[in-house]
Amino acid sequence: MLTKFLYHRLRFKSKKARLADRILKIEIADSFAKQVVGLMYRNKISDNEGMLFKFGSSGFPSIWMLNMNFAIDVVWADSNGRVVDVARNLQPCSGMLGCEAYRPKIMAKYVLELKAGMSARLGIRIGSSIAGVI
Repeated sequence: MLTKFLYHRLRFKSKKARLADRILKIEIADSFAKQVVGLMYRNKISDNEGMLFKFGSSGFPSIWMLNMNFAIDVVWADSNGRVVDVARNLQPCSGMLGCEAYRPKIMAKYVLELKAGMSARLGIRIGSSIAGVI
């Protein structure tokens, strides 16, 4: 499968960022290939890790849980880093058929994926700022 091939070849840049009272290691998905693969095929993500998807312009970027091995929270933010939508505890799906795509209700430019439960622990809600991460 193409995504598994890409997974083994892509190298994500990372940075440390402060969100609420934590320092997180954020991997950056800043190309189409990296955004397609995202967190697929990984075995886990820790409380202090995340992945930031940077899109060239605002839109309604969708996330799905195909080839995922763990649940995540998804945070969509506008160009200023203001949270416009949050989806919590999204579960992996087993195949393309019936694998739901999740989209924000309002246009977004960034998507932050965190371990399931972390968005609530960090107090992230609509209107919060993740500007320190972008």
